[in-house]
Amino acid sequence: MNKKILIFTIVSFSLMSMSSCNNKTNAQVKATADEEQKIQVYGVKSGYYKTEMPISESTAETWFDDFGNLQYIEIKTDGDPIKSYKLVRNDEEYYYSDYDKNGIKKKVVYTDYRTWESPSSKDLEKAGIKRMPAQMIFGRACKTYYVNDGQFPSLMCFWKGILMIKVLDDGTLMSEVVDLRETAVPSNMFDIPQDIIFTEETIPQEASDSTRLE
Repeated sequence: MNKKILIFTIVSFSLMSMSSCNNKTNAQVKATADEEQKIQVYGVKSGYYKTEMPISESTAETWFDDFGNLQYIEIKTDGDPIKSYKLVRNDEEYYYSDYDKNGIKKKVVYTDYRTWESPSSKDLEKAGIKRMPAQMIFGRACKTYYVNDGQFPSLMCFWKGILMIKVLDDGTLMSEVVDLRETAVPSNMFDIPQDIIFTEETIPQEASDSTRLE
């Protein structure tokens, strides 16, 4: 994704009262502070969503936990029984597939979902982005933007950091979430496969597609 469209919002949190803090032990207060400081890729603790990408005739199923710091993604092309996989564990990504015992490991930097509370009009204008009325998808109000990156202007809708739909200016549907659930995910889904040999690859941060507009 073009670096110019990496705009983010802060998730709104309720402030704890002084009286409730006073009832906590120092360890509990520290644990709470550490949890609040953790990066949140998504504004949802755990869940599943399925994305269809008509242009490439493929689908991607994503299971995630720890606010997106853990992700397991299966990618399948229509008519092809072989799947490709992407595993996210905090600041590391692993890529592998059914047809190869060799995979790629990349070090990436995810941007906190809460980094931006409300992008200013000036910031949006500089990035070629126009805020649009919210769209309802699966009964959820999604932040909507018109993004003009100079190459493929598009309308993009996000819900808590998840790209729900992307449509180009000419009406071409690039991607669309067709299933979305907030649910617990078994922790073993995020285990690194032991039968794959991963080779580490270093890429510039700006070349990574790991950050999301929200």
